[in-house]
Amino acid sequence: MSLTQRLSQWVDNNQGRLEEIGAVALRLSDPDVDKPSAHLLVRGSREGELILWDSGEVEVWVDLMSVEEHHEIDDPADLAPVLADFLDRLTRE
Repeated sequence: MSLTQRLSQWVDNNQGRLEEIGAVALRLSDPDVDKPSAHLLVRGSREGELILWDSGEVEVWVDLMSVEEHHEIDDPADLAPVLADFLDRLTRE
């Protein structure tokens, strides 16, 4: 399973929690492009954006004026903590 597919599955599994924050939009690029990617945007009481490339690069912003975080995912299992932190920061008071 690709990283973008894992993100899509994570969004499906966390849809309820994400929608409590606000509107949720996930866009997946065409899988045939050179660098397939996924773009997750959550807008509501908090705002967050996450861009993930199947190459393992991840860019994260929570509250769009925050500093961009860059992650390199070498092992698919390393994506889970990045997503858990993203959700935790979005739901934090």
